[in-house]
Amino acid sequence: MARPCSRCPAALSVAYPKLVAGWLTDKKWAVLRSSLLVVGLPAVAGVAVVALAPSLVLGILYGDSYSGAAGVTRILAIIAGLSAFVSVLAHAALARGSRWALIPWAAAVLEIVLIGLRHSTMTEVAQGSGVALIVALLALLATELPKWLGHRSAAPSPATAAGGIAGAAMVVPHPAG
Repeated sequence: MARPCSRCPAALSVAYPKLVAGWLTDKKWAVLRSSLLVVGLPAVAGVAVVALAPSLVLGILYGDSYSGAAGVTRILAIIAGLSAFVSVLAHAALARGSRWALIPWAAAVLEIVLIGLRHSTMTEVAQGSGVALIVALLALLATELPKWLGHRSAAPSPATAAGGIAGAAMVVPHPAG
């Protein structure tokens, strides 16, 4: 239930190759926008249902046993929806071979620190997650949008062509002669 968009990983698996290919064209903004829509629209729809009627969703899924969790459920739904956009933007950074793709990992460390500092209620834990996710989203927007809105990029590096940071293979040129 914390992930209203259960199809987001599947959508990202389709979007990532398009991001890699789109980065090399003049239509890179259209490719990023399309990926954000394909992944983001289902997430926003799921968030809307859960955030607007958390008690109804909890009642349908779990009966009355979680009726007091409507507030934290609303926060977690919003966090899950925002994470879809963070994922697309992190994949966009990965598609262009950028180290900025590691921003979600830095946000995870921030989340651990925030939760470590304030964790006496479920809401405080959810708020720590939300703050870290918003930091990641803003950082990725600041780093990725200017790149994807810009002019056509140069040819990819061998690491990018091999699948970005995660799938990079070391390419060592063989000396001629």
